[in-house]
Amino acid sequence: MPVRGPLGKESNNRPGRAKVYLKTFGCQHNQSDGEYMLGQLHDYGYTLVDKLEESDICVVNSCTVKTPSESRGLHLVNQATELQKQVVLAGCVPSGDKRLPKKLPHVSMLHVTQLDRIVDVVEETSKGRVVTLLDKKKEGLPSLALPKVRQDRLTEIITINAGCLNFCTYCKTRMARGTVVSYSVEEIVDRALQATSEGICHIELASEDMGAYGVDIGSNIAELLLRLSDALPAGVMLRTGMTNPPYIMEHLDGVIEALKRPNVYSFMHIPVQSGSDAVLKAMKRKYTVKDFLHLVGRLREEIPDIYLLTDIICGFPTETEEDWKDTLELVRDCRFHGVYSSRYFARAGTPAAKLQQLPHTVTKRRYQELCALDALNDRNAGLQGTTQRVWFAGTDGPRNQTVGRTKNFAKVLVPRDDALLGQSAMVEVLQTSVQHVEGRVLQTEAP
Repeated sequence: MPVRGPLGKESNNRPGRAKVYLKTFGCQHNQSDGEYMLGQLHDYGYTLVDKLEESDICVVNSCTVKTPSESRGLHLVNQATELQKQVVLAGCVPSGDKRLPKKLPHVSMLHVTQLDRIVDVVEETSKGRVVTLLDKKKEGLPSLALPKVRQDRLTEIITINAGCLNFCTYCKTRMARGTVVSYSVEEIVDRALQATSEGICHIELASEDMGAYGVDIGSNIAELLLRLSDALPAGVMLRTGMTNPPYIMEHLDGVIEALKRPNVYSFMHIPVQSGSDAVLKAMKRKYTVKDFLHLVGRLREEIPDIYLLTDIICGFPTETEEDWKDTLELVRDCRFHGVYSSRYFARAGTPAAKLQQLPHTVTKRRYQELCALDALNDRNAGLQGTTQRVWFAGTDGPRNQTVGRTKNFAKVLVPRDDALLGQSAMVEVLQTSVQHVEGRVLQTEAP
């Protein structure tokens, strides 16, 4: 573990006794990584604080998928430095950019695959040293059995694999996390059972590409979902993670079987990114619009009320006005339950960054058009007046409501009742909107 000497004078912090502020940016995988880092720091004796100003050491668990998220992480690094806090930069940003130690010589850095070394890095940093641990873990991934401090006491995020098979021309994730490395089915099931023994009632799978799970270990996503469904105690619900279109097709029959089971949400997050074959080819996405529509058609044929999310990039460099019209048409036709819209940002070191970029005004306009189109689609209207079983696992404090999900993952709000948390109940839907429905509880059933 390279140590770049004491930074000025020695720190007054006592190892294991300092106050640590950790902020996580980005995806569910990163959220889980952050919870593991918090768990290890807490178990070692560090005091975890909720405000940067109260801390001695600031840990930034960064995200490099989009320019805004990376910028927010680096802004926090600068803010902590200005407040004379010692800083550890973890996550995908330092993992995907080996030039950062020269740019930020006062900041300790930790590779995403080395999160089980967070205590070592914070320890050395607390002594006034600057540590660089940016080598990828030689074998495997950090243990799923590490301690956690969950941000949501009823939800467990389980990473099933890390990395991806694609080299998408706009993305830095492969640079940061590498190719696919999967946890075994047994490790994942053991983690799920450990979490449920601690009171968890909602399990979310995290992955850069769920469909590619198991390619490196002779397993597959259908096997994993069915094994998890069999193993989970009554009352515990399972939600699938993000999957790219190419790798889920081979195992679609088994995935559909799992999604039909009563303890698995009928939910899929499948990024399409564009409705133009020309743009998909330029992105190196490895599928066509026809392939994507076939996938969506199969899912809806088997599970008519399935909850489908997708991602769209607005303003990719090669995207013409005709390409953009094709994308809007795809969104109209598919009527997704949600669209994660993002403006294209050139990511340093990616092939797409070398292309002629579209004017900012064009990218912004396309983003606004997509958001406006998505806002018109009331996918929850059909639930009006129905009675649904709802699994409750959250609270909306400002609205003073308890939050749950139906089997097909529709978001349901009812008047706040903390006794509902961790339980399911029959709910009459009284009002619907694009984002959620509201109702009243008719009957409660313990898990």
